[in-house]
Amino acid sequence: NRLKLIQAKLKKSPEDAAARKELVLLLVAGFDRPAEAAKLLNADFDEATRTYVPLAARELFSLDKGVCMELGDWYYRKLLKSASVIGRPAVLQRAQTYYQQFLDLYGKKDAQSFRVESALKNIARELKKFGVETMSRTLVLDLGKGVTMKLVRIPAGEFLMGSAKTEAGRDDDEGPQRRVTISKVFYMGVTEVTQAQWTAVMGAGSWESDDSAKRGDDYVAGHISWNNAVEFCKTLSKKSGKSVLLPTEAQWEYACRAGGGTAHYFGDDSSKLGDYAWYRAN
Repeated sequence: NRLKLIQAKLKKSPEDAAARKELVLLLVAGFDRPAEAAKLLNADFDEATRTYVPLAARELFSLDKGVCMELGDWYYRKLLKSASVIGRPAVLQRAQTYYQQFLDLYGKKDAQSFRVESALKNIARELKKFGVETMSRTLVLDLGKGVTMKLVRIPAGEFLMGSAKTEAGRDDDEGPQRRVTISKVFYMGVTEVTQAQWTAVMGAGSWESDDSAKRGDDYVAGHISWNNAVEFCKTLSKKSGKSVLLPTEAQWEYACRAGGGTAHYFGDDSSKLGDYAWYRAN
């Protein structure tokens, strides 16, 4: 109701600076709608508001680490003080998102990262009071029968998908290279689905293996058809209450590249692959 009243007041008196400022604050700190707030900015606003509201309206992946740090500070140390009780969770979640993205992009352990990690712990405690769960670096799903599945959070971002024509061992279907945007954070399993995980979700005898495949709880559940893999995801979604899907090819490659632009995330020398991964040769 307050939002509608201010909008009506501003429509009647477009030059009402106080109403304009109140509306911007309400849109940003109350309703988490910075894109709408950005359209209302003019020279009457302070420099911080004119700077950070348009940045908050942009996609997360388009922001560099410095901007993420500044936005986190602005939401947490400035806007939170003026946010209503109803709006506080949204402001806290915004600050959390920007701080977490800063850590993902920064990748160092120093005074800056320690300060952000400390702020994130405080934000998590505040959100818990509102009954809001925070987005952690890892997610563990309980599959039942003592079996779990660990996933790791993959940040939003963009990357060059495909292989360069000059890359050694490149196949024809690995191009053309193109820039791809991963616009949303997602979680990915830290290993392939194991036989224990598959059985816990789908039941005993629900996967097949040829005679050459090794059997055991921690071995991969191999020889699974795409249709069965989709059924596994659907069943696990119902079991866990989470939306579980197969990764897209872009998500898979983005995660595997881990921010690198070489043939492998550790470099171009394929002879070193055995130092980093299990694969057919070892």
